[in-house]
Amino acid sequence: MVLRILIFTLLFATVGCQNTDELNERIEQLSAKVTELETAQSNSYKPGLGILMNAIQAHHLKLWKAGANANWGLAGFELHELEERFEDIETYHPNHVETKQLSMIYPQIEAVEEAVESNDKQAFVSSYEMLTATCNSCHELNDHPFVKIKVPNDGGGNQDFGG
Repeated sequence: MVLRILIFTLLFATVGCQNTDELNERIEQLSAKVTELETAQSNSYKPGLGILMNAIQAHHLKLWKAGANANWGLAGFELHELEERFEDIETYHPNHVETKQLSMIYPQIEAVEEAVESNDKQAFVSSYEMLTATCNSCHELNDHPFVKIKVPNDGGGNQDFGG
C-alpha cells in the first residue's frame, strides 16, 4: 500500500513537472500574442477627428430632413448614428482638447431624442435648433468659430460658408 502511494506520488510529481513546463511555455506564447495584438492595435487605422466631424455633419443634415418630414423612424436612426460618431471621437481621440467639451452636446441630443420618440415636430424643431447652436458653441470654444453649422431649413445644406 505504501509502495502504491509512493509510486502514485512520484508519478504525480513527474506529470506535474511536465505540466508546469507546458504551462510556462503556453504562458510565454500567450504573452507574445498579447504583445503582438497590442502592437497591431496601436498601428491600426483610427479615423481622424475631421472625418468623424464630417460624418456628424452628414447625420445632422439627415436628422433634420427626417424630422422635418416626420419620418420618426429615420430620425431616430440618424440620431443614433450621430451619438455613435460622438462616442467614436471620445474613443479615438480622448486626449484632444476638442474632446473635452463634447459633454455639452449630450443633453441636447437627449432633448432631440425625446422629441423624436414622442413624434413631436414642434419640440423636434426647437431641440434641433438648440443642438445646432450647441455645435457652434463647441466650435467657438475650440477655436473653430469659422465652422458654422445651421438648421438646413432653406432646402440646402447645413453649413454656413459666409464669413
